[in-house]
Amino acid sequence: MVSWDGIKRRLGRSRNRLIFHIGDQKTGSSTIQNALASGKVRLERGKLLYPAAVAHNYLRAHFRAMAEGAPAPENRPGMPDLEELKTQIIQARADFVLLSGEAFAEIDQRRFHDILAEHLRPHFDEFRLIAYVRPHAARVLASFTEQCKVGLMQGAMEDFHARSLSNRRFFYTPRFQGWRDMYGDDFILRPMLKSELRNGSVLDDFLHQALGDARYSVAPMPDVNVSLCLEDIVMIRLLQGKLTALGKPMRTGLGWNLGQMLALMPPRTQRTRMALHRSLAEQIRADYIEDARAMDQAFFANAPLMERELDRAVDTALDAPLPLAPEAHFTPDELRTLEMLTDLLAALLAREDMEWAQFFRARHEAEIDRLRESELAPAPAAG
Repeated sequence: MVSWDGIKRRLGRSRNRLIFHIGDQKTGSSTIQNALASGKVRLERGKLLYPAAVAHNYLRAHFRAMAEGAPAPENRPGMPDLEELKTQIIQARADFVLLSGEAFAEIDQRRFHDILAEHLRPHFDEFRLIAYVRPHAARVLASFTEQCKVGLMQGAMEDFHARSLSNRRFFYTPRFQGWRDMYGDDFILRPMLKSELRNGSVLDDFLHQALGDARYSVAPMPDVNVSLCLEDIVMIRLLQGKLTALGKPMRTGLGWNLGQMLALMPPRTQRTRMALHRSLAEQIRADYIEDARAMDQAFFANAPLMERELDRAVDTALDAPLPLAPEAHFTPDELRTLEMLTDLLAALLAREDMEWAQFFRARHEAEIDRLRESELAPAPAAG
């Protein structure tokens, strides 16, 4: 097989770059992935490769299997394994190769480094590992909402906060410092704050960090990453509560599809924004203030970005918790209809002869195809 170095010498090209975007979750990863997977990002000069139908989260299972000496998952269309990735990279002769998977945010960092170093890094002159971080209080709220949507949380916000504290999921500094220790200046951490993002856009900010001075254009695309309102979350929780016996991939796929469908529908006439209440916001501030200050010092040049957002969360919190009981939002007749429909859907989804997880993934891929085929004019070149 012809080496990538040989190809570059033959073409007279000097440098190429691998960019691996690892989230975090709830920092606009879907927006970035949809734009890349649908081909909406175009370089003015040179070539960009995004080798996945949707995202690269599936590769985490390949990394785990490789590290443990276990059989690798099946290689599927739109989900190339590491060997297929290498083949695509060499054949594409791209200036920039972008991979994106928020599932890698909390992977074993040494395992990630060693596998990447062996299988992908040798084909590139430059490397960037890019992550975004949402301030603590906003992350608790966004992750609670997401876990309700995909059927992994039926309790109150306080329950979710307690669980997150116990597994230390949102103590950021040790994890991000680990990436910096491993990759130095090749690791880029950006705050998920509109005021800090390029043009107030996570997509523009990511492309600037990934592509540097390269000029590019982005074709307009619909925003499907709309936050769900309280009323829709309560409705989805009612449905997901009937599906607890079913597998996580199926419930996750269903929740994602419902979220996409609701985002594209006209908004409810009654729409309550998801929000923290004051007692919980104060507890979150007390629990994460030291980590916020450490993040500000280590990654944001002592600008109090993370600390200020904890303060703001307390200042803008509600006096009382949002009601999550269905009875608080739906009339008895509406509840009767919802119960009937959720029971019917639960019975359908329980059928063992249907591959529902693959069905929901296929719907996601079809949405990317529709984006790719849309006839929208590109935005002016940027970068």
